[in-house]
Amino acid sequence: MTAVRYDEITNWDHFATFVSDVFGPAPSRGRFLFRGQSSSDWRLESSFDRIFPNLLPADRMRSSQTLVRSFIEECKVGGYLPSELHQLETDEARFDINCTAFAQHHGLPTRLLDWSLSPWIAAFFAYSSGARTTPQNGTPALWVLDTHSDVWSDDSVAIVNSNLLRFPRIQAQSGCFTFNRSTAKTIDEYADELGAEPATLIQVELPSLDAQRALAHLEIMGLSPSSLFPDIEGACRAAMQSHALSNQKATSRS
Repeated sequence: MTAVRYDEITNWDHFATFVSDVFGPAPSRGRFLFRGQSSSDWRLESSFDRIFPNLLPADRMRSSQTLVRSFIEECKVGGYLPSELHQLETDEARFDINCTAFAQHHGLPTRLLDWSLSPWIAAFFAYSSGARTTPQNGTPALWVLDTHSDVWSDDSVAIVNSNLLRFPRIQAQSGCFTFNRSTAKTIDEYADELGAEPATLIQVELPSLDAQRALAHLEIMGLSPSSLFPDIEGACRAAMQSHALSNQKATSRS
């Protein structure tokens, strides 16, 4: 028995119906977390575990903490550490998680994984990442995590929301994190190892041929690179997405 339930949507028009059927017309905000990935072949693997795949299981958390601490020390030397973090140094648990979120925000590989409280925002990331990749490998997918499962805990895979640091991106993306403190390389591997109930995690394959229509629909809803990344990177992502979609349209006509 696996903790992951696999599903498929064959037409973008059915996405809203799927969300309503599975989670109800007004799902309890916060019970389910959503993550979009441009390939259904990809597991729920953090950037740290992806970049350092050969570490022994027992060394994964220790090594990732060492990297974050080195980053924080460099920030202190350079005067880049926000005052909010300085004020937390006497509270080790909150200091560590906020430092990890701060590090990931600035591009350091960590064992955090980004999620959203919105299935629509997660769908945007599933399609947008694929639109900027040529060729696209695999089928875009939406992951769903049920926070009510008892397999999640602060000592293993924690569900965290870094409220202290009000990054505009996190707010725009209705963002939150999972923090993999376990010896497992991926979150789905961890849930399977613990014998979690089926549908603790759900992976939904999305129709890859509907990418252009889905992104156009999501933009009408106010979900675009520039709205979800309200900074210079958002402008860059918007230009790249527009360019990639234009090339796809030109290719489909030829």
